[in-house]
Amino acid sequence: MRVIMPNYYKKFVCKAERCRDNCCKTDWRIELDEDTYKKYQGVSGELGEKLRLAVGSDGDGYYIVHPCPMLRSDGLCEAYLSLGNEGLGYICRMHPRFINSYSDREELGVGLACEEAARLIMTEPMSLETDEMIGGEVSFKDDHAEAILKIRNKIIDFVMASDDIGKDISGILKYTQSIEAEVLGGQYKTAFEKIILPYDRHEEKSCENIAEVIEKLFDMEILDNSWTEILRGAKEKIKEPNGDFDEELKRIFCYFIYRYFAEYSLDGQMLSAVKLAAVSFIILRELFKGRSFDERINLAHMYSKEIEYSEENLENLCFDFFVDKVFEVEEIIKMI
Repeated sequence: MRVIMPNYYKKFVCKAERCRDNCCKTDWRIELDEDTYKKYQGVSGELGEKLRLAVGSDGDGYYIVHPCPMLRSDGLCEAYLSLGNEGLGYICRMHPRFINSYSDREELGVGLACEEAARLIMTEPMSLETDEMIGGEVSFKDDHAEAILKIRNKIIDFVMASDDIGKDISGILKYTQSIEAEVLGGQYKTAFEKIILPYDRHEEKSCENIAEVIEKLFDMEILDNSWTEILRGAKEKIKEPNGDFDEELKRIFCYFIYRYFAEYSLDGQMLSAVKLAAVSFIILRELFKGRSFDERINLAHMYSKEIEYSEENLENLCFDFFVDKVFEVEEIIKMI
């Protein structure tokens, strides 16, 4: 089996106690796998008692109680320090890493919701690397998935070579709109051979559309109260000139394409994946105005936590892509 990953994947190292927004402090519901639960039942002494207090059960499975009793005041995990990496549940051990399986490969990545992962995503030009995994399940190539992945990689290569990210994202929206039905119909060669062309509307960006999209975020589930103030600040700056951070936004756009394009396309929603990447580009461009690089990293990770890592918010946003006029391709292009 092949293993695909961005070039920065192996560079990721958790900042642990140096992290400003420790993921162990969030109120996410973190599921605990049964093997780890059983392991915790066998740990003796004070550590075993604390481990068992850290686990809740709702009849459907086990989960880590928050705030987690294993998180020490210095920001380090007592379970990790005492039992090593294997003493953590699967999600605690993996986060912010993710794995997607397509055709004959597994694709690895790190999620934007972690501030250290956000720093890597925003500073490292994306390229994809391949490793051969020894052992693992025997898998076979799937022609439909292979075609989608080939188109996705074409989009990433196009963006990374971009000299004008606004025109090129607009062109990708147009391209995806033109090939979605062909890919669904199995006309892979026809779809892939179409050329992605930059698209320029020759008009000023629509501040009204941007304000409407930001306003929609106020109606979503808010995880951090400071997020509301951040959105208000962005709304006030819509008419200000864009800042000089196209390269960072380009890399974030590629992150969303890498992570979601194949998954959404296999579910018949290719255009939604590109809309998600484009809308994220637009919102983060507005959030980044007047901010330092360190602040931009923090805002990117907050956006991901609030939108991308909230299942409810992400589902609602993708539903709006189908029903709301402001998310039609031409209306999104007006915001770029």
